[in-house]
Amino acid sequence: MRLNTYTLPEISFVGGSTQVLRFYLKNQNGETFDGDGATSDFAICNYSNKIGLPLLSYTPSLLEDERGVKSILEVTIPQADTAKLSGKYIYQIIITDLRGESEIPNQGIMHIIRNIHQDYIPSNE
Repeated sequence: MRLNTYTLPEISFVGGSTQVLRFYLKNQNGETFDGDGATSDFAICNYSNKIGLPLLSYTPSLLEDERGVKSILEVTIPQADTAKLSGKYIYQIIITDLRGESEIPNQGIMHIIRNIHQDYIPSNE
């Protein structure tokens, strides 16, 4: 039996567009994860070089849900970071709790479609 490591949502967008991504965090039992005091990392690597260094890495924000629990992870990928990218990528989220223990809630596939008019992408957002 093969384990599916790509359990996070599949994401597709055109390179050169700003992406604001939100993930609703759950623990291993499927319950809402409380990320109060936790830190997190969001990284993207090339699908064809899965053991290589991340191409992009960000520090997401942990936001409160409607009950006041910090269970929403939000990351913004600026347009300039994806303007020249195209292809298939892997993204991964790592959450480190107050005790310093890290959890990797698997990975997801990201497709960045080549922007056909890259000269039209503004240099600033």
